[in-house]
Amino acid sequence: MPDNKRNMIARSSRFLNRLRFIADRRLTIGNLIHKVIAAHGDMPLFTLDFELGYGNLKGAITGQEFFRFLSQFRNILATEFDLRRYQRVAILKRNSPEYFFCGYGVMYGGGIAVPINGGMSTEHVVRYLNYTDSRLLITDVANYRRLEASLTQVKCLEGVIIADNVPLDKPPQLAAIKVAEMLNLFTRVPLQYFSPVAMNGDDICLICHTSGTTGSPKGVVHTNASLVAGLRRQLVAEPVTSKDWALSASPFNHFINYTGLLSAMLANIQTWLVTRDSPEDILELIDSVGITVVFCFPHTYQAIYERGLQGYRLDSVRLWLAGADSSHEAHIVPFLEKGAFLRLFGKPVVASIYADTYGSSEVGFAALFRFASRYSRLFGRHMGKPNMVGPSIKVVDAQGREMLAGKPGRLVVKGPTVFKGYWNDMQKTQETVQDGWLWPGDIGYCDLQGRFFHLDRATDVIRKNGRDIYSLPIEEVILKFPEVIKAVVIGKEAVEDSGHQLGQDSVQGRIAAIIQFDDRCRDEAQRRAIADAINASLGANEKIDEFYSVDDKHIPRGLTGKVPKRIMRERLQNGEYDACRQFMKTPSVSEQPTMPFAAI
Repeated sequence: MPDNKRNMIARSSRFLNRLRFIADRRLTIGNLIHKVIAAHGDMPLFTLDFELGYGNLKGAITGQEFFRFLSQFRNILATEFDLRRYQRVAILKRNSPEYFFCGYGVMYGGGIAVPINGGMSTEHVVRYLNYTDSRLLITDVANYRRLEASLTQVKCLEGVIIADNVPLDKPPQLAAIKVAEMLNLFTRVPLQYFSPVAMNGDDICLICHTSGTTGSPKGVVHTNASLVAGLRRQLVAEPVTSKDWALSASPFNHFINYTGLLSAMLANIQTWLVTRDSPEDILELIDSVGITVVFCFPHTYQAIYERGLQGYRLDSVRLWLAGADSSHEAHIVPFLEKGAFLRLFGKPVVASIYADTYGSSEVGFAALFRFASRYSRLFGRHMGKPNMVGPSIKVVDAQGREMLAGKPGRLVVKGPTVFKGYWNDMQKTQETVQDGWLWPGDIGYCDLQGRFFHLDRATDVIRKNGRDIYSLPIEEVILKFPEVIKAVVIGKEAVEDSGHQLGQDSVQGRIAAIIQFDDRCRDEAQRRAIADAINASLGANEKIDEFYSVDDKHIPRGLTGKVPKRIMRERLQNGEYDACRQFMKTPSVSEQPTMPFAAI
């Protein structure tokens, strides 16, 4: 048979397999790897930019190689640590695909994976391990050494696996907790193949934590049913095919990477898993490999935007995908000038597309998709429209009554992909899920065309002169100024105000803009002129009362790259930004029409 005809049949077969997975009511997290190999054969699934050091995973990893890894890892957990069904196994490492490899290995063996962001403080890690009753911890040498003295405070912890490509520099100091190194375990424990674990829909598989931008991280519970429902919907909705080469350069501990990589396996999409995630590393990999689909979090796209795309062709890219937060227009537009979504005879026919989503770990699958191209004119806080397979979404008031078109209210979501509650916190679950609807804590509105717009987090709404002022649209205006690198808008003077409908925990007082300017804007007079222009672009009630010029280090990032405005409000209130020595202040518009600056 000619090669072109054979390739055509192979592609057709893979497409039919995709349809089979969508319709397969017996698909579970436990049998997924078996079904992937049966459908696609021993095709490459992932490509690493480093050598794992154990389990023979390096370079391009095929389905059979990954299956051998999962089988031996499952045997290690069962024979060396007596791991049983539904027991929690925490994973805490520097950013690495091992979060997914080990996490899926835990789920494959019938346990519950508990990924923890490596940036979490020692105090919060200990608290979270106790909160989730984790029995086993998988970590690396650096994290083990910083945690070692505190691990005795974790009540249920019985074992620690050091998963690293280097051995421990000195013997472990924990007497009551078994400590083993993955390098030795994979050498010593024999490979044994298993039948898939039988799973019901309500079986808990994954507990991922929230970003903690509005408080301590909470454990988000997902079951076999909610995860598989999300996978099916990704296979239907994602505009990606088995001919694409994808790249993922995002926090691998995050929920979205678990569903993203599992769906890529089902769809037979080879994915490059990037740990060296500097802008230069990502851009060089795109050009050298010919990556067609790029997935990053918005803060990574922002870092690439700040570095600039000059010097790279990026012609191969069809789709720029973002997740976990909404991207700003200023950070989207430069990417739309690169690549093409569709080519005909090698020539671009449809420009590349930037797609971001509205969702969260609790939502489980994107409730809204926004697709932008170089021809798009609608940006701002536009989030797109509901997709045909996503969860239901609407805008309601504080009592849950649906709002009229154009009226701001709370965004609420409902569907089979929504999480099953917060681990060991029924009260918080009942506060967040009411009558089956999840209240994620976002403020937005829906227009007459059915398009949704995101205005703010409820906790970040600013109460000024008896009105609700939304910070995100103001940030969009500020970021359009080329001299601005980063901008965060928050309320000054945190005062409890429970009398208004939206954002009952929002801030009462003045509007403050904390801005990082680029190197072209060192002069005080230049910054004052930009501040004048910013306020001239804003509505009367949105005008900024106080401007602060800061360095990058004064704009913190949370565990998933989001800006924790709660922390910034506290710092502002405590006077920490006054010490930046580039403090700029304007009187309220109602106080004085001019805008003099007072530089400290």
